[in-house]
Amino acid sequence: MNIRPATSNDVSDILPMVGSIYALHQKWDKAKYNFKPNHQEHYCQWLTAQANNECSVFLFAEDKVESKKLVGFAIATVEREIPIYRLQEFAFIHDL
Repeated sequence: MNIRPATSNDVSDILPMVGSIYALHQKWDKAKYNFKPNHQEHYCQWLTAQANNECSVFLFAEDKVESKKLVGFAIATVEREIPIYRLQEFAFIHDL
């Protein structure tokens, strides 16, 4: 597989995989993962923003034979820590 930085153009290909992640999360814990209406639209907007965010790592894994065929993705961001800690920022892996 080829792994490359994702672009905003890749988001539409990633959304079906995100739907599978939602289903898995709900299977694990329906009370915690009771998503709001239009959650995929919100996630689409968020992913698109992260594709252009220098404080994010957003990767697209594609099939080496069938170029552009999504086989996986990863998204991580730099988040601000709450002010009680000395560390001001930390990396958070959102989805694999």
